[in-house]
Amino acid sequence: MANLVYTRTSDNQARAATITVNTGTEDTAYPSANLADHQPEKPARLSTTTGSWVFDMGSATRLDFAAIIHHNLTPGLEVRLQGNASNVWTSPTLNQAFTIPAVYADFFPPNPWLNLKTLVPIAANRTFQFWRLVIVGSNALPISIGEVVLASTLRDLGIRNISWGSERMWRRPAVLHETDLLVRHTYDFGTTVRAVTVETQATDVTLREIETWYRDAQGIAKPFMIVPLSSENDAWMVSFVEPQQQYQREYLNVNTATMIFQELSRGLYP
Repeated sequence: MANLVYTRTSDNQARAATITVNTGTEDTAYPSANLADHQPEKPARLSTTTGSWVFDMGSATRLDFAAIIHHNLTPGLEVRLQGNASNVWTSPTLNQAFTIPAVYADFFPPNPWLNLKTLVPIAANRTFQFWRLVIVGSNALPISIGEVVLASTLRDLGIRNISWGSERMWRRPAVLHETDLLVRHTYDFGTTVRAVTVETQATDVTLREIETWYRDAQGIAKPFMIVPLSSENDAWMVSFVEPQQQYQREYLNVNTATMIFQELSRGLYP
């Protein structure tokens, strides 16, 4: 598997933004601050099926990456990320559409993302104080979003990236009771969590980046974004699994490093 892209924890500028409901009606039990609290199991919600949130960065801020994590958005719904110098949205300077994919067989939705660095190549044209996530169409349910990530840098691991081949895992927690006659009774908790293990033959420069990435996340403590395959419209909010990171020095400028990531759970919310 190649072409993994990622952000560091500190790249997420949404965490420092002032977030307010711009249109629609906020469900006060699930306030706007929940969009950027590193807890995607605790969503922000509107009581309406259309609406928008504004992220005031305080000053002009360049974005390279945006993602919507653990949402209930209807596949194909018109959803846009907009950027503007002022908090006026009649004709925003930047106006990029997300593609909301079909749900998986277990009814979990992929997490749509935008590579703004590619979509808007001139950095000044993606640098604004005010950013807005707007649900233009009418959602099937009142809108619920676990986390919005707005990152200033989209990263990769350089010319070697990660090796072809990876180990992926899907976990579906459930209670299982098996009788003496091997009759099974199960209770499904209704959530799925993913994990992925990757390996890279890192250069010395890339090895330093991996170390910085791990330190920036404070080991297993803080989440960040990965897109395991950059051609897929599904971004994962993950954390490192192991409380240590190690590598094997093969020879000059070649270091085998393994990283294990686990997705932050959505929990039970619809």
